[in-house]
Amino acid sequence: MVLDEKCLELIAASGYTRIPVYEKERTNIVALLHVCDLAYVSAADGTSLRTLCRFYNRPVNFVFEDTKLEVLLAEFKKGC
Repeated sequence: MVLDEKCLELIAASGYTRIPVYEKERTNIVALLHVCDLAYVSAADGTSLRTLCRFYNRPVNFVFEDTKLEVLLAEFKKGC
């Protein structure tokens, strides 16, 4: 997907600070896009979403639904 004017407007209007990026299916999340990463992106540049995600390389952390909150908090504090 190319980050055109329509796409950038949709992201800005969503009100979210982080947007999950998926490939083919919504359950296949491959990257996490921070909205602040779009500050220097112009719709006229024709930058692809894949290029932007590779540049910033934000890790996606997956959690099992039965993981206890104490374990998640400990992982969060470690920065994992």
